[in-house]
Amino acid sequence: MYAGVPSTVPTIVFVDEVHRFNKAQQDAFLPHVESGLFSFIGATTENPSFEVNSALLSRAAVHVLEPLEADVTVAGKVKARLFASTTAKDCDFIVKLIDVFPEGGGELSGYQMMVLGEVLPARFRQGPEVARPVTPGKVDAYEIDMRSCDHRFLKGHRIMVQVQSTWFPLIERNPQSLVDPFKATEADMRKATQRIARSPRFPTHIELPVIPD
Repeated sequence: MYAGVPSTVPTIVFVDEVHRFNKAQQDAFLPHVESGLFSFIGATTENPSFEVNSALLSRAAVHVLEPLEADVTVAGKVKARLFASTTAKDCDFIVKLIDVFPEGGGELSGYQMMVLGEVLPARFRQGPEVARPVTPGKVDAYEIDMRSCDHRFLKGHRIMVQVQSTWFPLIERNPQSLVDPFKATEADMRKATQRIARSPRFPTHIELPVIPD
């Protein structure tokens, strides 16, 4: 209720079918999410292969190529190499490879279909045996094995790469305090800012094993 306007009533607005928003609609919706006007409690789709609103949910760094002029076949191991920093002692880095369907293509118009997705907790950047804290603000290298795929990106589609730091509720939230996520309490949760470095010194990139036609 706003001061001086006693007739106003706090209202919860449910926005359903977010996965059917096209890019322009999501772009228009994002500022209102960032301002706090709308809050996502948990937006999902019945088909886990379709990317919904990751950029909205976590303000992901999104990189999209121009529409392909010919089919591109990716077969084999995909790797991502990130150079990144965080203001916390720990965080998650998630990389997704996505096939973006062209707009105006009928029922699948604008769909973002995830091909691969993988998460690397920063504390395990040197291996899963020992949890090592991150030095806040320091740019570190993160090698993310995204496993193998056999996928053809069709002509007119676009290749998208998303880098984000949360995949909740599919992946448990990282408290970003070096505490085991499954043992963390509310008091262990920390806010953090992650930055992806991109320069000749810090060549963040993704390796795609492309099969020549």
